[in-house]
Amino acid sequence: MSSIYQKLSQLRRAKSLSQLALANKLGIKQGRVSEVEAGKVDLQLSNVIKFADALEHEVMLVPKYFRSAVQAMVEGKSMDEPLWQINEEDDDE
Repeated sequence: MSSIYQKLSQLRRAKSLSQLALANKLGIKQGRVSEVEAGKVDLQLSNVIKFADALEHEVMLVPKYFRSAVQAMVEGKSMDEPLWQINEEDDDE
């Protein structure tokens, strides 16, 4: 799995944005974007949210047991069988 820093870099490149263009959107210097993408800085959550927003993405917490299902949806993979199901114990009706 890639790091958050690698993912931010991938998202930027997928949007055909240069580091300078992203830096301008964020109101920071290009060198700071470079440092972030290289993993040379420890980002605060508020800055991760700002980067994600500038790249038209959302930061969210996903329960671990749904991670593979969410990842498959984000990557556009087809799911031949459900990755989770309701247990009879969970069905109150």
